Amino acid sequence: MKYTVAALLLLLVLCIGFYWRLTLTNQYVWFDHPDMAYLELPRLAFEAREIQAGRLPLWNSHLWAGQPLIGGTQPGPLYPFNLLFCLLPFKDSYIDFRWLNLYYVFIHLQAAVAACWLARELGRSHRASLLAGCLFAFGGFVGSVAWLDVMNGAVWTPLMLLFALRAARGERPLGSAALGGLALGMAWLSGTMNFRCWPAMQWLSSGYGRSFAPGAPPLASPRPRVFSSASQFSPARRSYCRLSSMAASLCAG
Repeated sequence: MKYTVAALLLLLVLCIGFYWRLTLTNQYVWFDHPDMAYLELPRLAFEAREIQAGRLPLWNSHLWAGQPLIGGTQPGPLYPFNLLFCLLPFKDSYIDFRWLNLYYVFIHLQAAVAACWLARELGRSHRASLLAGCLFAFGGFVGSVAWLDVMNGAVWTPLMLLFALRAARGERPLGSAALGGLALGMAWLSGTMNFRCWPAMQWLSSGYGRSFAPGAPPLASPRPRVFSSASQFSPARRSYCRLSSMAASLCAG
Protein backbone atom coordinates (compact mmCIF):
# COMPACT_ATOMS: atom_id res chain seq x y z
CA MET A 1 0.00 0.00 0.00
CA LYS A 2 2.81 2.39 0.87
CA TYR A 3 4.52 1.66 -2.43
CA THR A 4 1.28 2.24 -4.34
CA VAL A 5 0.73 5.65 -2.76
CA ALA A 6 4.39 6.60 -3.21
CA ALA A 7 4.34 5.46 -6.86
CA LEU A 8 1.18 7.46 -7.58
CA LEU A 9 2.66 10.58 -6.00
CA LEU A 10 5.94 10.14 -7.85
CA LEU A 11 4.18 9.67 -11.19
CA LEU A 12 2.10 12.77 -10.47
CA VAL A 13 5.23 14.81 -9.74
CA LEU A 14 6.90 13.46 -12.87
CA CYS A 15 3.87 14.38 -15.01
CA ILE A 16 3.79 17.89 -13.58
CA GLY A 17 7.53 18.27 -14.11
CA PHE A 18 7.58 16.77 -17.61
CA TYR A 19 4.74 19.05 -18.73
CA TRP A 20 5.80 22.03 -16.65
CA ARG A 21 4.99 24.44 -19.47
CA LEU A 22 1.36 23.36 -19.24
CA THR A 23 1.08 22.96 -15.47
CA LEU A 24 3.23 25.75 -14.07
CA THR A 25 2.73 28.52 -16.62
CA ASN A 26 -0.13 29.95 -18.67
CA GLN A 27 1.94 30.70 -21.77
CA TYR A 28 1.64 27.41 -23.65
CA VAL A 29 -1.01 25.09 -25.10
CA TRP A 30 -0.77 21.63 -26.63
CA PHE A 31 -3.67 21.83 -29.11
CA ASP A 32 -2.24 24.31 -31.63
CA HIS A 33 -2.99 22.31 -34.77
CA PRO A 34 -5.93 22.38 -37.21
CA ASP A 35 -7.74 19.20 -36.19
CA MET A 36 -8.02 20.22 -32.55
CA ALA A 37 -8.63 23.93 -33.21
CA TYR A 38 -11.21 23.54 -35.98
CA LEU A 39 -12.79 20.16 -35.27
CA GLU A 40 -12.27 18.60 -31.86
CA LEU A 41 -12.49 21.64 -29.60
CA PRO A 42 -15.59 23.17 -31.22
CA ARG A 43 -17.44 19.88 -30.80
CA LEU A 44 -16.24 19.58 -27.20
CA ALA A 45 -17.29 23.18 -26.53
CA PHE A 46 -20.73 22.49 -28.00
CA GLU A 47 -21.12 19.44 -25.78
CA ALA A 48 -20.03 21.41 -22.71
CA ARG A 49 -22.48 24.23 -23.41
CA GLU A 50 -25.35 21.80 -23.88
CA ILE A 51 -24.55 19.87 -20.71
CA GLN A 52 -24.15 23.02 -18.63
CA ALA A 53 -27.48 24.22 -20.00
CA GLY A 54 -29.08 21.01 -18.75
CA ARG A 55 -29.54 19.44 -22.19
CA LEU A 56 -28.27 16.13 -23.53
CA PRO A 57 -26.27 16.96 -26.69
CA LEU A 58 -28.04 14.62 -29.08
CA TRP A 59 -27.94 16.86 -32.17
CA ASN A 60 -25.32 19.35 -33.33
CA SER A 61 -26.99 21.83 -35.69
CA HIS A 62 -23.78 23.82 -36.29
CA LEU A 63 -22.07 21.29 -38.59
CA TRP A 64 -23.18 20.74 -42.19
CA ALA A 65 -26.99 20.51 -42.14
CA GLY A 66 -26.83 19.11 -38.63
CA GLN A 67 -25.58 15.78 -37.36
CA PRO A 68 -26.02 13.56 -34.29
CA LEU A 69 -23.20 14.16 -31.84
CA ILE A 70 -23.58 10.79 -30.13
CA GLY A 71 -24.03 8.99 -33.44
CA GLY A 72 -20.73 10.36 -34.68
CA THR A 73 -18.98 8.95 -31.58
CA GLN A 74 -15.60 10.54 -32.42
CA PRO A 75 -15.88 13.44 -29.95
CA GLY A 76 -16.43 10.88 -27.18
CA PRO A 77 -19.67 12.51 -25.99
CA LEU A 78 -20.40 9.66 -23.57
CA TYR A 79 -16.85 9.18 -22.32
CA PRO A 80 -17.05 9.67 -18.51
CA PHE A 81 -13.96 11.87 -18.21
CA ASN A 82 -15.18 14.06 -21.07
CA LEU A 83 -18.51 14.46 -19.31
CA LEU A 84 -16.75 15.51 -16.11
CA PHE A 85 -14.58 17.91 -18.13
CA CYS A 86 -17.71 19.48 -19.63
CA LEU A 87 -18.87 20.45 -16.14
CA LEU A 88 -15.86 22.70 -15.57
CA PRO A 89 -16.56 26.44 -15.71
CA PHE A 90 -16.05 28.42 -18.90
CA LYS A 91 -13.89 31.49 -19.32
CA ASP A 92 -15.49 34.28 -21.34
CA SER A 93 -18.04 31.80 -22.72
CA TYR A 94 -15.31 29.47 -24.03
CA ILE A 95 -13.50 26.43 -22.68
CA ASP A 96 -10.73 27.59 -20.39
CA PHE A 97 -7.36 26.72 -21.88
CA ARG A 98 -6.02 25.95 -18.41
CA TRP A 99 -8.54 23.13 -18.01
CA LEU A 100 -7.56 21.73 -21.40
CA ASN A 101 -3.88 21.76 -20.42
CA LEU A 102 -4.62 20.02 -17.12
CA TYR A 103 -6.84 17.48 -18.86
CA TYR A 104 -3.96 16.66 -21.20
CA VAL A 105 -1.64 16.11 -18.22
CA PHE A 106 -4.27 14.01 -16.45
CA ILE A 107 -4.56 11.70 -19.48
CA HIS A 108 -0.81 11.13 -19.47
CA LEU A 109 -0.85 10.50 -15.73
CA GLN A 110 -3.53 7.88 -16.33
CA ALA A 111 -1.32 6.30 -19.02
CA ALA A 112 1.69 6.23 -16.71
CA VAL A 113 -0.26 4.60 -13.87
CA ALA A 114 -1.78 1.96 -16.17
CA ALA A 115 1.56 1.01 -17.74
CA CYS A 116 3.28 0.93 -14.34
CA TRP A 117 0.57 -1.39 -13.03
CA LEU A 118 0.94 -3.68 -16.05
CA ALA A 119 4.71 -3.86 -15.55
CA ARG A 120 4.25 -4.80 -11.90
CA GLU A 121 1.77 -7.47 -12.96
CA LEU A 122 4.48 -8.87 -15.23
CA GLY A 123 6.87 -9.11 -12.28
CA ARG A 124 9.05 -6.11 -13.00
CA SER A 125 10.80 -4.26 -10.19
CA HIS A 126 9.50 -1.01 -8.72
CA ARG A 127 11.99 1.10 -10.63
CA ALA A 128 11.47 -0.77 -13.89
CA SER A 129 7.71 -0.38 -13.54
CA LEU A 130 8.00 3.35 -12.96
CA LEU A 131 10.27 3.60 -15.98
CA ALA A 132 7.79 1.64 -18.09
CA GLY A 133 5.01 3.99 -17.00
CA CYS A 134 7.06 7.05 -17.94
CA LEU A 135 8.10 5.61 -21.31
CA PHE A 136 4.51 4.76 -22.20
CA ALA A 137 3.09 8.11 -21.06
CA PHE A 138 5.81 10.53 -22.18
CA GLY A 139 7.28 8.85 -25.25
CA GLY A 140 6.29 7.01 -28.37
CA PHE A 141 2.72 7.12 -29.58
CA VAL A 142 0.97 8.32 -26.42
CA GLY A 143 3.57 11.00 -25.84
CA SER A 144 3.23 12.45 -29.33
CA VAL A 145 -0.41 12.02 -30.36
CA ALA A 146 -2.36 15.26 -30.20
CA TRP A 147 -6.03 14.21 -30.38
CA LEU A 148 -8.11 13.84 -27.25
CA ASP A 149 -10.16 10.91 -28.52
CA VAL A 150 -7.07 8.95 -29.60
CA MET A 151 -5.25 9.62 -26.32
CA ASN A 152 -8.28 8.66 -24.26
CA GLY A 153 -8.58 5.39 -26.15
CA ALA A 154 -4.90 4.49 -26.08
CA VAL A 155 -4.37 4.91 -22.34
CA TRP A 156 -6.72 2.02 -21.54
CA THR A 157 -4.66 -0.50 -23.51
CA PRO A 158 -2.37 -1.54 -20.61
CA LEU A 159 -5.39 -2.29 -18.39
CA MET A 160 -7.04 -4.34 -21.12
CA LEU A 161 -3.87 -6.41 -21.43
CA LEU A 162 -3.45 -6.68 -17.66
CA PHE A 163 -6.91 -8.07 -16.97
CA ALA A 164 -6.88 -10.25 -20.09
CA LEU A 165 -3.66 -11.77 -18.80
CA ARG A 166 -5.17 -12.39 -15.37
CA ALA A 167 -8.26 -14.00 -16.89
CA ALA A 168 -6.12 -16.24 -19.12
CA ARG A 169 -4.12 -17.33 -16.08
CA GLY A 170 -7.32 -18.23 -14.24
CA GLU A 171 -6.91 -15.52 -11.59
CA ARG A 172 -10.51 -14.66 -10.74
CA PRO A 173 -11.41 -15.15 -14.41
CA LEU A 174 -14.92 -13.69 -14.23
CA GLY A 175 -13.87 -10.61 -12.28
CA SER A 176 -10.77 -10.09 -14.40
CA ALA A 177 -12.77 -10.48 -17.60
CA ALA A 178 -15.32 -7.98 -16.31
CA LEU A 179 -12.64 -5.42 -15.44
CA GLY A 180 -10.93 -5.98 -18.78
CA GLY A 181 -14.28 -5.47 -20.47
CA LEU A 182 -14.75 -2.27 -18.48
CA ALA A 183 -11.41 -0.97 -19.74
CA LEU A 184 -12.32 -1.97 -23.27
CA GLY A 185 -15.69 -0.27 -22.90
CA MET A 186 -14.01 2.93 -21.75
CA ALA A 187 -11.83 2.82 -24.85
CA TRP A 188 -14.94 2.41 -27.00
CA LEU A 189 -16.57 5.42 -25.34
CA SER A 190 -13.46 7.54 -25.93
CA GLY A 191 -14.56 8.06 -29.52
CA THR A 192 -11.58 6.94 -31.58
CA MET A 193 -11.98 4.00 -33.92
CA ASN A 194 -8.37 2.79 -33.69
CA PHE A 195 -8.10 2.05 -30.01
CA ARG A 196 -11.48 0.48 -29.62
CA CYS A 197 -11.36 -1.92 -32.59
CA TRP A 198 -7.74 -3.04 -32.50
CA PRO A 199 -7.64 -3.91 -28.78
CA ALA A 200 -11.00 -5.65 -29.07
CA MET A 201 -9.79 -7.79 -31.94
CA GLN A 202 -6.47 -8.38 -30.20
CA TRP A 203 -8.20 -9.39 -26.98
CA LEU A 204 -10.16 -11.96 -28.93
CA SER A 205 -7.06 -13.44 -30.55
CA SER A 206 -6.38 -16.98 -29.46
CA GLY A 207 -3.38 -17.58 -27.22
CA TYR A 208 -1.93 -14.08 -27.47
CA GLY A 209 -1.44 -13.84 -23.71
CA ARG A 210 1.49 -16.30 -23.96
CA SER A 211 3.73 -13.57 -25.36
CA PHE A 212 3.62 -11.52 -22.17
CA ALA A 213 5.85 -13.70 -20.03
CA PRO A 214 8.55 -15.53 -21.97
CA GLY A 215 9.58 -18.67 -20.14
CA ALA A 216 6.61 -18.57 -17.79
CA PRO A 217 4.27 -21.58 -17.40
CA PRO A 218 1.77 -21.84 -20.27
CA LEU A 219 -1.37 -19.84 -19.79
CA ALA A 220 -4.80 -21.35 -20.02
CA SER A 221 -5.73 -21.54 -23.70
CA PRO A 222 -8.96 -19.76 -24.63
CA ARG A 223 -11.65 -21.89 -26.18
CA PRO A 224 -11.33 -21.85 -29.97
CA ARG A 225 -15.02 -21.26 -30.57
CA VAL A 226 -14.83 -17.97 -28.69
CA PHE A 227 -12.00 -16.65 -30.84
CA SER A 228 -12.66 -18.17 -34.23
CA SER A 229 -14.74 -15.21 -35.38
CA ALA A 230 -11.82 -12.86 -34.76
CA SER A 231 -9.54 -14.49 -37.33
CA GLN A 232 -11.12 -12.55 -40.20
CA PHE A 233 -9.83 -9.32 -38.64
CA SER A 234 -6.17 -10.33 -38.60
CA PRO A 235 -5.03 -7.87 -41.31
CA ALA A 236 -6.63 -4.96 -39.49
CA ARG A 237 -5.10 -5.81 -36.13
CA ARG A 238 -1.57 -6.54 -37.34
CA SER A 239 -0.25 -3.06 -36.57
CA TYR A 240 -1.77 -3.10 -33.10
CA CYS A 241 -0.32 -6.55 -32.44
CA ARG A 242 3.17 -5.29 -33.22
CA LEU A 243 2.72 -2.28 -30.95
CA SER A 244 1.39 -4.44 -28.10
CA SER A 245 4.16 -7.01 -28.55
CA MET A 246 6.83 -4.32 -28.36
CA ALA A 247 5.29 -2.86 -25.20
CA ALA A 248 4.96 -6.27 -23.59
CA SER A 249 8.53 -7.20 -24.48
CA LEU A 250 9.77 -3.96 -22.96
CA CYS A 251 7.96 -4.67 -19.71
CA ALA A 252 8.93 -8.35 -19.62
CA GLY A 253 12.54 -7.88 -20.63
